[in-house]
Amino acid sequence: MFWFLFRKFIWSARSSSIIRRLSFLSVFNIGLSLFAFFLILSVMSGMNETIETRLLSLTPHLILTQSQDEKGGLASPLRLSKHDLFGPEIEHEGFFEKQDLIVRTLEGQFRGVQGYGIDKETFEMIFAHLRQLERRHRSKDSRIQTEVVMDVPGEDEVILGADLARNLGVLDGEEITLMTPESFVSGGDQNFKARKVRVKRVLGTQVEELDTQVVFYTKDVTLAQFRSSASLQKGVEIWLNDFRKAPRIKKQLAEFFGNSDRTSLRIETWKEKNSALFLALLLEKTMIGLFLGMAGILSGFSVVTVMILLISQKRKDIALLKTLGLSQTKTVRLFVKIGTLMGLVGIVPGLLLSLVASLYIQFNPVQILPDIYYDSTIPARVSFGFFGLIFVVSVLLCALASAVPARRTLRVEPAEVLRGQ
Repeated sequence: MFWFLFRKFIWSARSSSIIRRLSFLSVFNIGLSLFAFFLILSVMSGMNETIETRLLSLTPHLILTQSQDEKGGLASPLRLSKHDLFGPEIEHEGFFEKQDLIVRTLEGQFRGVQGYGIDKETFEMIFAHLRQLERRHRSKDSRIQTEVVMDVPGEDEVILGADLARNLGVLDGEEITLMTPESFVSGGDQNFKARKVRVKRVLGTQVEELDTQVVFYTKDVTLAQFRSSASLQKGVEIWLNDFRKAPRIKKQLAEFFGNSDRTSLRIETWKEKNSALFLALLLEKTMIGLFLGMAGILSGFSVVTVMILLISQKRKDIALLKTLGLSQTKTVRLFVKIGTLMGLVGIVPGLLLSLVASLYIQFNPVQILPDIYYDSTIPARVSFGFFGLIFVVSVLLCALASAVPARRTLRVEPAEVLRGQ
């Protein structure tokens, strides 16, 4: 019966033109709000996943930084991949060293950078992951035609991050001078350490930290004279077969080194290292979702206006229904169903269109951004669980918005209404 009354009260030619127009406007606002809400959050989820995929491919899942020993040197590295407990979980293990450096170009520009020395095997693994990422990106972007060739830097050779090279105005094959910061602080020729190196290539990883401030070099081959630098850190970088196991492996490593006489290590997971980035992404997604959700809620409560106006104009019909035997409770339920159905007319098309658009973008990323961005595509990632949650919450909100004005039917007394007619 409520379907018949819904058409008669809301969208039939005999219904009030004001109610009909307001209901169309309300339905359109609900559908548009839900379309924008789900589509934008799906796009943001896709962007976050793209960033996470690059980080997991090009940065280690676990970083073990060694502390200095009693003599002021650095403890010898450990081979965790040989250990029975950790070995099966480790895809790659490499030793690294990091230190603060100052770059001087031929044009006289100075800039503070971070020297990042890794072994040949780690270079080759990073290059392989980068080729795989670029191959996947090329399949989505027909403008990219050639595959980047990458070689491990040799003696007196370094690799610069793309943004760092752009800011310095340095190209492949040019010479730069690397110096330690203490060369400028302590003074004296005996403390001055500098090394001329050639830029083997400029590398774009689309990971901000690596592209903006890192000078890559081969450990134990280049910059050997900087080994006594005060900022030098050594350690072990680990890539796991499953990055989700990083917290568990970290806990096992902490217990292992806590019970060992060997030098202690500072252990950090990939998520902890990039905690500021992930917090910023979470806050961004939360705030945008909050504002879009509030807009959707406001659109949903426009049902209240339509229902109040409907009940005010249909007092005679309500009185007749009650006279024919419809109880107070059933009358309230009837109008709640009418309001909920009106909301569903906007909810279902809006969500379905947003689902179709999100799935299309997920499998066919849109190419509209310029190349200055780290990723020129607009990806999307659809979560069917989130889709179902939005649908259920939207229906409940429409039912709640309909229940408030529906209680006004309790004030309709058939005898008074019909007597006045």
